[in-house]
Amino acid sequence: MPRPCDASAPSTGAGGRAVLLHRGSTDRLFGADRVAPQTGREDVGRRHGVRMSLLGSILARMTRFDDQDLSDSEFRECDLTRARLIGVVMQDAIIDGLVTNLVVNGVEVSSYVEAELDRRHPVRLLIRSADPAELLRGFRELQAAWSATRERLRRMPSGSEHQRVGGEWSAVETMRHLVFVHDCWFGRCCLGSTGPLTAFGVVPGYVLEHEPGLDPAATPSLDEVLAVRDRQNAELDRWLSAVTADELPTPTPVPEGSGWPSYARASPCSSACMLCWTRNGHTTVSASAT
Repeated sequence: MPRPCDASAPSTGAGGRAVLLHRGSTDRLFGADRVAPQTGREDVGRRHGVRMSLLGSILARMTRFDDQDLSDSEFRECDLTRARLIGVVMQDAIIDGLVTNLVVNGVEVSSYVEAELDRRHPVRLLIRSADPAELLRGFRELQAAWSATRERLRRMPSGSEHQRVGGEWSAVETMRHLVFVHDCWFGRCCLGSTGPLTAFGVVPGYVLEHEPGLDPAATPSLDEVLAVRDRQNAELDRWLSAVTADELPTPTPVPEGSGWPSYARASPCSSACMLCWTRNGHTTVSASAT
């Protein structure tokens, strides 16, 4: 039975482990489309590589580590695009995030991970389809999984929906993040909406400064959040029921603004929808019971 909060809490066992987490990551369940990188700068004669558009444009750049003991470290909401780990010792490590083209000891392993995730979660195949009927079927499968999670949450002791586990968002915060994802990646990108975002949407700190309409002090109840999610899901269901195969590749009408990564403007509507589904799926199917 899935739990509403993320299951990838860092371990503090005696053996220790390095943990690389990306809150709200999509890849454990769904993987991710490759994104167009941006050329990085050069510092002190060292090539720091390229930066991923999503985070690299708004996060401070990191430095080189030589002869460092980083055991038990945690890297959260970090852009490690083109990172090179040479001559390292890495045991009991966890990587959770947008991971593509990962080479371990000369072997590209992302394809193996993707194939295993497809085997575990066949709904992934549906949401990558170019057939609107299969996309709708995949979306409804995700909503069925969320219904089970909601019922479990309501049976838990009062206040559980606001509790965090292992530094991850609570159940309500997780669903508030999905509210924001829908507003942005479906409302803005597919529908071309220019209206205000839902104020109680939750985002990581590095996004908040680019979305002044969000209220970080908001404390909506579970029922208030679920009411918005029900409206959003009905909206997406109607759109998927009517969209045609010819309309899915239509470029997204992304608004102007510095808060949008460049690849969003070159993406088809189907990719924007997939982001909504992957966020939903990651927080539902890949989480385990508390």
